Amino acid sequence: MKKKGLLSFEEMNDKEMDNILLELEDTQYWQAVLRYTIQRSGYADELLRTVDPFKEPTNTARAQGIRTGLWDLKEYIGALEEKRQENLKKDGDNG
Repeated sequence: MKKKGLLSFEEMNDKEMDNILLELEDTQYWQAVLRYTIQRSGYADELLRTVDPFKEPTNTARAQGIRTGLWDLKEYIGALEEKRQENLKKDGDNG
């Protein structure tokens, strides 16, 4: 169910997505995402330690994918913040 006034996935463009992700960074929602990421990362680590990659390549790939996907969001938001700070500094230097 879509809340009134919210953009759906299909309606949102990349710039709107980036702005929303930047707003998310200092909220309790973001803290919950990080907690989930750490928990799932622990699960993936345990899976990688216990799975034989030659006998179970699918489970190995799944665990690697979990880790990559989870931490990619955090890195992406960090890169957005760095870019925003650079743009603010550049705008300040030009002003």
